[in-house]
Amino acid sequence: MNHNYCDSIKTTFLTDEKKKAIHEATLDLLENCGVTMESKQAKELLYSFGAQVTSQDIVKIPCHLVERALNSTMPKIVIYDRDGNPAMEVGGTNLYFGSNSEDLEMMEPFTGKTRKFLIQDRLLLTRVIDALPNMDFAMCGGIAADENPAIADRTSFTGTAVFTKKPLVFSAAEGLDTCKEIIQAAEIIAGGEKELSDKPFIMNLSDPLSPLRNTNRSLNNLITCAEKKIPVIYMPYLLVGGTAPVTMMGALIQSNAEVLSGLVVSQLMREGTPFIYGSMPAPFDMRTTIGTFGSPEFHIMVAAAADMAQYYRLPFFGTAGTTDAFVVDEQAVMEATMSVMMTCLSKANLAHDVGLMYHCNIISPYLIVLCNEIINMVRPMRRGIKMDEEQMALGLITKVGPGGQYITEEHTFKFFRDFWYPELLDRSMFGGGKSLKDKINDKLKTIIESHELPVLGDDKLKELKKLENRWRS
Repeated sequence: MNHNYCDSIKTTFLTDEKKKAIHEATLDLLENCGVTMESKQAKELLYSFGAQVTSQDIVKIPCHLVERALNSTMPKIVIYDRDGNPAMEVGGTNLYFGSNSEDLEMMEPFTGKTRKFLIQDRLLLTRVIDALPNMDFAMCGGIAADENPAIADRTSFTGTAVFTKKPLVFSAAEGLDTCKEIIQAAEIIAGGEKELSDKPFIMNLSDPLSPLRNTNRSLNNLITCAEKKIPVIYMPYLLVGGTAPVTMMGALIQSNAEVLSGLVVSQLMREGTPFIYGSMPAPFDMRTTIGTFGSPEFHIMVAAAADMAQYYRLPFFGTAGTTDAFVVDEQAVMEATMSVMMTCLSKANLAHDVGLMYHCNIISPYLIVLCNEIINMVRPMRRGIKMDEEQMALGLITKVGPGGQYITEEHTFKFFRDFWYPELLDRSMFGGGKSLKDKINDKLKTIIESHELPVLGDDKLKELKKLENRWRS
C-alpha cells in the first residue's frame, strides 16, 4: 500500500456554509448597494460591461461581472528575484514572510530608543531582511522624515531594490505617475518592459478605503499594474466597529466586497491579471481608539479572509510578527508568536509586517531577528507528518525490539535532521550561557557589521540615478 504523502496542516476558520453565505451576501452588496469608484477610467470600464453608475460615483456591479472576474484569475503566481530567478510560487500551500513599508518610527538597534524613521534606516532594514533566511520578500522602506514626501515612495523603492535581490512589495502614493515611475525603475532593473512582465520581481500593494470606497490612488495603481502585467495585492484595512461592522461576519462581508470590486476592475482591464487577495480587519479598541494588531480576533478574521481567498482560488496576503506593544517585552513576544502561529495554521500565502510594533507605527530590527527564529520554529507546524514505509519504520521497530535503542541506527542518522533545531533558543543541559536578548543583539550586530549586500550593477545604478535626479528636479 502506497502512503507516500505529507499532509499540510492548516486550520479552517470558515465552514463551507459560512463561505457560501459571505459570497452570496457580497454579491448582493455589490449589486444592490454598490461601491464608490473614484477613477473615471474605472467607471467607464465598468459601465461598458453593464454596471450601473450613479452621479455620486457609486457603481453597482452585477453578479455576472464578479463571476467572470473570478473565472479569469490565477491560483498561483510565480514571483522572481531581481536577477530573474524564480523566488516564490505564491498560492496553494506555500507561505512566505516579509517586512513592512509604511513605518513612521524606528526602534534603534541595541539602545531600544524610538525616533523618526530616516533615509539611512532603509539600508539598515534592507541589510537585516536580506540576511535573514525566513524573510522571503522585502517591502520598500518606511516613511522617511528627511525625504521629500512627493517622491518618498519612489526613492523608497529604488533605495531598497538596489541592495537586495529578494522580491519587493511597493506602495505608490496618490497620483498615477508614482506607480508608473516605480514600474519604470523596476523595468531598468529587470532589463526592459517585457523582461519585467515576463518575470516580475515586484508586487504592488493597493488599499481601498473602507467602507466600500475605491479611491483614485487604489484604482489607478490597479489599472497601471493590469496594463503592465504586474501582480497587485488589493488589501482593505478595516477598523472593525469604526469603518466596518463590529461583528466579524459583517466585517468579512464588507472586506470581501471591497476586494472583489477591485478584482473586477483588474480582470476587465486585462483577463488573467495577477491578483492577490488581502484583508486586514483590525478590531477598534473602544477604550484606546486604536486598531489592534495584537488581538486574537484580528488574526481570526485575517485567517477567515484567507479561507475566502482559497474559496476563490486566489493567493492571500496577510500579516504576522506584529505587536501593539511600544517596547519589545513579554507582550511583544506573546503577540508576535501568536500572529506567526495563526498565520502558519491559516491558508495565507504571503505575510507582511514582520517586526512592526505599536499599532503600525514603529519598526524594530531587533524584533525582526527574533521573529525570524519564531517563524523558523513555527514552520514545521504547517508541514504535518509524512507517512511512507521509511517514516512508519515498522521493520526497524521489529528489528530493535523490546529494550533496544535507536541512536546508532542508520535510520536515525538519515532522518534526525528533519526536526527543528534552534539557532538562538537555549537547549543546553548546563545553563549559564548568554540570554536570548544578548544572542539577538549579537546576531543583529553581525548582520549590520558584516552582511554583504548584493548591490545592483553599475550600469543599472547609473540609469536609476538619472531617474531619481529627474524625480527631484
